Amino acid sequence: MNQAFDGVNIDTAASAILINVADGYDISEVADDINIHITKVEATPARDMISSISEGLGNVSGIIGGLMAAVWVLAVVILIIVFALLSNERKKEFAVLRISGASRGMLFAIMAKEATWISAIGSLIGILIAVPVIYMLSGSIQS
Repeated sequence: MNQAFDGVNIDTAASAILINVADGYDISEVADDINIHITKVEATPARDMISSISEGLGNVSGIIGGLMAAVWVLAVVILIIVFALLSNERKKEFAVLRISGASRGMLFAIMAKEATWISAIGSLIGILIAVPVIYMLSGSIQS
């Protein structure tokens, strides 16, 4: 741990000070002058702080976007696998329907309707679970 601030009362100490630089002075030069002449203090121009925060948030946003894309791809792959397994288990049922005169198109329509209903119900359940969770965590998310 840094020993430079031992004995400093954290209740009365300032962690940041805003300096209003007069017209005609270069903000970067003032910050450099403070860093050279005052020890145990680091001066950073506000625009540098804001741009670094903005850059960091941009990186986090990119990571979140990549993760969302990966989740979507994974969800589609899982749905394809699940419906392929379900249709494979129902081969006998489909054979009976084919013998009874159902065309391949009719079988595909049955599977598509079932997949639509299952996906819609799953989406609705997901929304019904997500809304209260997001509402409960909204204070933490905002802070």
